[in-house]
Amino acid sequence: MTLKYENATIEDFRSLIITVDEFYKYLAEEKNEVYDADKANTRNKRYLRKFLEDDNCTYIICKREKKIVGYGFLSIEKANQKVAYINEFFVLPEDRKKGIGYSILLESLKWLRSKNCKTTILSVNQKNKSAINLYQKAGFSLNEPSYVDMSFTIR
Repeated sequence: MTLKYENATIEDFRSLIITVDEFYKYLAEEKNEVYDADKANTRNKRYLRKFLEDDNCTYIICKREKKIVGYGFLSIEKANQKVAYINEFFVLPEDRKKGIGYSILLESLKWLRSKNCKTTILSVNQKNKSAINLYQKAGFSLNEPSYVDMSFTIR
């Protein structure tokens, strides 16, 4: 089966919303949070449509036939068009360790270069070693953390 990498369009909406929902479900599970699929789906549909129509945003997708197996959601800072963000990056669990993430990342950087961006910023869970390794392989470097996560147990 051939993989195809491209910028998502409004025609990809139905397929992309399924994968975006999988991303948020995965995040909730990672944080041991309850995932409210109906609420999330409504929110995701609203934002996805908005971002697909914004010239300063794109979803770089990987398709196998009509199914989207991974994506990167990118946005360019409005105040400083030279700075961009990788806001979301996800490959379905069954499709990981096949080079899909790396290819999406390279396509993402190609799109950002075409927009004349000079700096790309992303956040990744420090426990997600495979994602950190992927980003470093593509040339990203670790920054000193500017904040520390803290919690307090109320008794």
